[in-house]
Amino acid sequence: LFNKANKARMAAGKINYTVAKTEYEDVLKQYESTIKQLLLKKEKQESQLAYFEKAALVQAKTITDNANLQFANGAINYLEWIMLTNQAISIKAEYITAINEWNNTIIELNAFANN
Repeated sequence: LFNKANKARMAAGKINYTVAKTEYEDVLKQYESTIKQLLLKKEKQESQLAYFEKAALVQAKTITDNANLQFANGAINYLEWIMLTNQAISIKAEYITAINEWNNTIIELNAFANN
């Protein structure tokens, strides 16, 4: 009678161990998948930031400088100046949004690293 109870406890223990091991492996795979996704997202965002810093922000400054110079010389009217200035501001706003997204991704990565 006691032997059957011990065998049943051992069998239940093995099953509980298998279930716990499977749950652990599932959580680990999910964790690894999330980290990989965040790292890929970070790389993409860093590439986007590099584009802004090397090309788009330079272009925005050129647009602003040329618009100001042309407006001062009378080559363009106020409405054209506003349109060009707005274009440059839009580029800068997109850059700020890209920085914000990159920062949020870094925060998420740090949160996973600290868990």
